Amino acid sequence: MQRHFSNILVVRTDRLGDVLLTLPVFAALMRLFPDARRSFLLQSYTADLIEGHPLVDEVIRFDGGASSGLREKLKRHEFDCAVIAHATWTIAWSLFLSRIPVRVGTGYRPYSFLFTHRRYEHRHTAERHESEYCVNLLRTLGLDTPPVEGVPIPVSGETLREVAAAVSKAGLSMEGPLVVLHPGSGGSSWAWPVGRFVELGRLLIARGASVALTGSKPETEAAGRCAQDIGSPAVSLAGLFTLKQLAAFFKMAGAVVANSTGPLHLAASVGTPVIGLYPDIPPMTPRRWGPLTETKRIFTPAHAAWRSPRERMMGISAREVCEAACGFLEVAHAGSVRPFDDRDMGEQ
Repeated sequence: MQRHFSNILVVRTDRLGDVLLTLPVFAALMRLFPDARRSFLLQSYTADLIEGHPLVDEVIRFDGGASSGLREKLKRHEFDCAVIAHATWTIAWSLFLSRIPVRVGTGYRPYSFLFTHRRYEHRHTAERHESEYCVNLLRTLGLDTPPVEGVPIPVSGETLREVAAAVSKAGLSMEGPLVVLHPGSGGSSWAWPVGRFVELGRLLIARGASVALTGSKPETEAAGRCAQDIGSPAVSLAGLFTLKQLAAFFKMAGAVVANSTGPLHLAASVGTPVIGLYPDIPPMTPRRWGPLTETKRIFTPAHAAWRSPRERMMGISAREVCEAACGFLEVAHAGSVRPFDDRDMGEQ
């Protein structure tokens, strides 16, 4: 007989991409227990994006610090199940001391003895997608879960209008179809060299596209230099948006090009075609970290013999990425993209 839960907590207190790839757990819970209350324990910076999501009834924020406040908060909620996709010692102890009767998580962490149910899968081997690893926690409880699919992030009309006004004020030309470049990686993966993004931006402009760069506040200076090197009319909007606004901006684009990082998954979650630039090593492979969408192109280095991370990522050429982006633009904006001409940039 299948278990039944009525008040479920999902825990994921790391980064944006990890949080987005955990949302399929909520889709599975909705199908399994449509009348249950579903809460999400998150860091504040991702909580702002998830708050109000139709699959999530409540967001609980935790940015570290003493466990006593979190423990009391969890006790008041009287959860009957905690699904721990990612935790820390503090969180694991808080879940234990708040007496949540069912606590399921990985079996391979020092704090795993604090869970009532443990899943023994080594994620670093990347045999499955990250979302499947998360949903498999439910299978450990004997639950029959649906196939994993991407979960959309809704974007309000009000946020779209805010972003349109900010983009206009920043001077971004929208004469051609928009391609957004996100050159940063936040240290989560090997990055495609900035010089390649510069080459790509120039190629896209030569093909008639509008080009904008995005990034976090710490990446503002680097993204600004990249836009400057690409040349007019490329514009950097790095540091300008909240995550909700960034989602809206991505929704306005014809394609988003990014390293294996949270914004790539954010773009996929609003339905925008994405081009992901990935290393060719197991812990960072697209098999585990690829975007959950059908409208994607994934590139990994063609020259595995190159040794350093930068050299290996150089194996992805700007021209092949440009062709992929223009392919998406042609589908959405037929006739708006000019054919490639080697005279625009020379051989890449």
